[in-house]
Amino acid sequence: MRITMLVKSFLAQRWLVRLIPAAFLGLFVFSFVFTYMNVIPRRGSFSFDALPICDAQVEPAVVQQANYSIVLWTSYFNLQNHPAFDDSPVDPKLCAYTNCAFSVDRDEVDAADAVVFHQADMSLSDLPPTRRFRQRWIMYNQESPPNSFTLSPAYNGIFNWSMTYSRTDDIVVPYFETCRPANLSDSAINEIGAGTEEKAWAAVWFVSNCRGPSNRMAYVEELQNYITIDIIGACSPRNIQCAKDNHKACLDTFLPRYRFVLAFENSICNDYVTEKLRNVLPYDVIPIFWGGVDYGEFLPRESFVVATDYPNPRDLARALYRFRNNDLFRRTLSYRRGVQARGVSWKCRLCEKLNKSGNQTSVKRRLYQTSHRNGRCKVWRRGHFQEHFPH
Repeated sequence: MRITMLVKSFLAQRWLVRLIPAAFLGLFVFSFVFTYMNVIPRRGSFSFDALPICDAQVEPAVVQQANYSIVLWTSYFNLQNHPAFDDSPVDPKLCAYTNCAFSVDRDEVDAADAVVFHQADMSLSDLPPTRRFRQRWIMYNQESPPNSFTLSPAYNGIFNWSMTYSRTDDIVVPYFETCRPANLSDSAINEIGAGTEEKAWAAVWFVSNCRGPSNRMAYVEELQNYITIDIIGACSPRNIQCAKDNHKACLDTFLPRYRFVLAFENSICNDYVTEKLRNVLPYDVIPIFWGGVDYGEFLPRESFVVATDYPNPRDLARALYRFRNNDLFRRTLSYRRGVQARGVSWKCRLCEKLNKSGNQTSVKRRLYQTSHRNGRCKVWRRGHFQEHFPH
């Protein structure tokens, strides 16, 4: 009897009853935002004026006290002296520090100040037999966690630095950085959106890896139920191909026909953004990104669409429908006018680190644990995005 009276008294407080679902809703929203901000952290707003000038020559560092020799111990995806991993000198136009010399000759390792190991090619059974005092060993990797081999705990205590695209590593080497021209002409601004009326309300996707770890193909197949997507490359069902040695010509041919381009990375992982963003900047298309980074660091937030911002492909297609409006389409393009991109040299970043690190020789005793923790990714599975820890 007493319990019944308490329940009736509680229900009589209507304001409290109405508060309960609101509290649950607030808790859900907070949980979603907290999770999203931890998986894809937002770090700040875009500023065009803060971008570096694309063609500006780097000012040389005033003090370069020593010369550093670096040996590249491994191959690069089983290729010797690959252009991306060779003994060419640093470019003084790109590097503030130029007092570093690179070699692929293993016989020089005893005298080297640093030794670089490409993660995909290194092996515990193939390390230098001796290690010079204060010689720095660097592990280099630009692949996403799902596409990298799993580091075993045996690698703990071997390397001094890790060098990847990730902001959490000792030497950060992104695939590119956005920049701006020294002068933005009025003619270039006026040409933005030219030919909009002829562009199809459709998307194009350039892709060669049909089964990436993020399951992007399954997502695109579902998205095709709501919007036309033409696939170019090895995964094209109509066998539409482009010359492998001239990707720009392919972009020049196809991108002017479409309003959207899918710039989907093979993985949705923290900090992982490749040349797919860089490649589409010169064209009047709205990029649809896969997610994984805060793209608002590279471009104005009004100038792109992120697939993972929507719970499913149908909702994404609904969001794209508004760009049938020509004026809105042109205005969206105009937000990123003048934004360009340039490459980042890992040799510049390594040489700078050597110059600034002094006699630092501490090793990474938890490399395995750190790489596992930083491998936070997402996959499209069973109709929604799920967190995924590949290692």
